[in-house]
Amino acid sequence: MQGGAERPVLAALVAAAFLAAAAPAGAKGPQARPGALNAEPATFHALGVRWIIHDDDNANARIEVAFRKAGESAWRAAMPLFRPPKEYQSPHNRIADGLMFAGSIVDLEPGTRYDVRLWLIDPDGVDQTRTLQMATRAEPVAPAPLCTLHVRPDGGGARGAGSEGDP
Repeated sequence: MQGGAERPVLAALVAAAFLAAAAPAGAKGPQARPGALNAEPATFHALGVRWIIHDDDNANARIEVAFRKAGESAWRAAMPLFRPPKEYQSPHNRIADGLMFAGSIVDLEPGTRYDVRLWLIDPDGVDQTRTLQMATRAEPVAPAPLCTLHVRPDGGGARGAGSEGDP
């Protein structure tokens, strides 16, 4: 693979194995129910999302992430969304009847549109995909000068038109 693309794939596999090992064997609970999906404000090189999941009482759901530049056909794996423990969430981020998953896709190109695919997988019987169209912010550019005025360095003489020939 080129451009370090193997790192997100490896990280996604490690995270999936960790989540599978963390769930008790044979644990079943109510199926995860997708809630609000929110795009975070983009930066020049990153996109972020938060997805609220309800009713996953045994906390065995996971959300895989893939992305591609708009118009391309090949998807690239990103890190799965992270489920921050409720005790570490600020009060305004806590979900009374659910869990918040959050994450970012990094090392992106500024000013570029992307398709982002989120795949909710719950071993209790849920397999849903959502796709978002997102864009990184463009880097600012200096505006072109509106006009150039030429002045006399000595400040004397008649007032001219401000051109190079008539300062």
